[in-house]
Amino acid sequence: MRGWYKDTTRMEEIKTLLQGFQIPPPPPVSAAEPLPAARVCPSSPPNVQEPFSFSEPLDTTGKAKVRSRTSSPMQLPSSAALSSSTSKWRKRKAEAEGRAQFKEVRKVYTCRVYSKPMTSEGHTQFRGRRYCPNAPVQVPRE
Repeated sequence: MRGWYKDTTRMEEIKTLLQGFQIPPPPPVSAAEPLPAARVCPSSPPNVQEPFSFSEPLDTTGKAKVRSRTSSPMQLPSSAALSSSTSKWRKRKAEAEGRAQFKEVRKVYTCRVYSKPMTSEGHTQFRGRRYCPNAPVQVPRE
């Protein structure tokens, strides 16, 4: 289908470009030898008297040996081999030592120039970074 469409569009382009010009007809194709005569096909298939014969494997139903497997004795894991998860173990260890769990404290963002908390007054934010107006190097690009 693509080949036909490609050939058709190519011929249309050529005709459009060569409007008013006459293309010489292609030379006639001549073969050195004439084509052989067409074969005559039979109107009905030939009669086959012998049906097809296929060899089938022998029936071996019920002749297979049934093997039984012995199950291995079930072993219970010892209590010493069981280990708890890491977080539980760390919790128990910390309680045994009497240490308190570390709680993360929220830090206040401080200005490097003033060493005071950054507020929206004076400080600008550009693409996720904060800039101090008094810092000589930090100038936001606008």
